[in-house]
Amino acid sequence: MALNDALCVLLTGRGESNFADIIKRMVKSKNLEFHMTCLKPAVGPNNQKFGSTMKFKQELLSDLVYTYKHADELRIYEDRPRHVKEFREYFHTFNQTLQLPDTPIPRKPITTEVIQVPEGATSLNPVTEVAEVQRMINSHNNAILDGTASPNLNPLQLTRHVLYTGYILSPPDTDKLIELVQSQHAPSNQIQYLANNVLICPRPAPQHLLDRVGGIGATVRFRLTGLASLENKLWAARVVPVPENTKIFTENTTAMVVLAVRRGAIPREASRIHSWEAVPSERRFEFDATVGEKVLLKVERE
Repeated sequence: MALNDALCVLLTGRGESNFADIIKRMVKSKNLEFHMTCLKPAVGPNNQKFGSTMKFKQELLSDLVYTYKHADELRIYEDRPRHVKEFREYFHTFNQTLQLPDTPIPRKPITTEVIQVPEGATSLNPVTEVAEVQRMINSHNNAILDGTASPNLNPLQLTRHVLYTGYILSPPDTDKLIELVQSQHAPSNQIQYLANNVLICPRPAPQHLLDRVGGIGATVRFRLTGLASLENKLWAARVVPVPENTKIFTENTTAMVVLAVRRGAIPREASRIHSWEAVPSERRFEFDATVGEKVLLKVERE
């Protein structure tokens, strides 16, 4: 952005109609400046429709390269590995076409560098996020009540669904356990990493069971003692409470943390594990886990 002889473009496949305002606000909040901010239109300038985000980006970048015919370098920053590959292939072919005698628009080939940047994700504080979603639902419902909303819209509500009750791990301990199985089984897009709880029961726990485990918020310390794999599609860690006479409850026959599952497998298959590989004493680290619920909030019709 600081180069005086460079054209800086923000290019996104987000639709103009739904995202133009929020992207402007995001850019302004970070004090960023672009010469062009380009969002995917419903139809292109020649009344064409784009079949994908990549097709839209490729066509727009091609137009820019032809327009700025004396530019000799193009740098693209992209966070999706598949798009990195497609951009590289596209501009390799693009440059080859420019060297043909019947090239549609004459210009010299352009040096293209596609730089993969790390995918970044930022999460709101859960309480803040829920409050914001509820605010939007209230605004939506009020618009229906006062007649300013489209007549085909329905009132909405935020509903709460408990997926399971368990001893919930902290994110740093989850990351530490995931390292035990990471980078040794399959491409990351085939593996879902979990390592987030020692299961109590796969549903909301009744009050008598919550009382038995100390109630929501109770903390138990666990020690890693074993590792196992089920048919190379599920990986788990066996744990014991510290001290070992601490009373805990789990519907599994063995207290365990499901570390990862391959696509198509489900965590409850871990109950089929009967053989564990002991973990050497120097790797038997301990972690604290807190009794809690995994809650899914859904926006549903009233």
